[in-house]
Amino acid sequence: MPEALEIARRTGVKLHFAHYRTHPHSAGQVTQVMAGIDAAKAQGADVTLDIYPYATGSSVPISFLPSEAHEGGPQAILQRLKDPAWRARIAEFVMADQRDMRALDEVVVSYTPKTPQLEGISLSQIARERRLSLGEALCDVLYENDLALGYCLAPPKSYGLWHRVSKDSMDLIAREDFMVCSDITPAGTMPHPRSYGAFPRFLGRLRREFPPSRWRAWCTA
Repeated sequence: MPEALEIARRTGVKLHFAHYRTHPHSAGQVTQVMAGIDAAKAQGADVTLDIYPYATGSSVPISFLPSEAHEGGPQAILQRLKDPAWRARIAEFVMADQRDMRALDEVVVSYTPKTPQLEGISLSQIARERRLSLGEALCDVLYENDLALGYCLAPPKSYGLWHRVSKDSMDLIAREDFMVCSDITPAGTMPHPRSYGAFPRFLGRLRREFPPSRWRAWCTA
């Protein structure tokens, strides 16, 4: 992020950050997470952002793999997942690379076209049942589904964190540089609720629960 902000500040190019919000580990820290962006804007950077109103996200687990494992495309990745030495190397990497929202023990499988019985099951449960590490289980499920695998992160265990992130979302969307996003991921039986519920959640539930004055004015205009 600092590099992108510096480029925007120096060149005048417009910059947009997608899915920018607080997370369970930064709940209640809106000022802190916006500090770098606000500083860049004060120096002339043209920055906008978007947000979806949920405390956890969703993506494709192939993104967990190291860059070197992606070389050569999908077929090369599958060959590496099949190779015992490469599989061990990849599993070790993903276990060590637990940054921010990438914690494997929070992953819940949402789309597994060749093993649909796993949809809605956490990677932790799959690992326990197969007596594997989380990294090994990820390699297995990716290989079994030809890389066509989706996941959602489990909601925070603390309702207080969920509530705090929801309020943060309303505080952020009240800013003039934020807009609502959804990022639909329709595959599988367990898609992230932002696929269909982002706008209703902002306009309905969260507006009623956390009505900032500017947000209330927009909704009654």
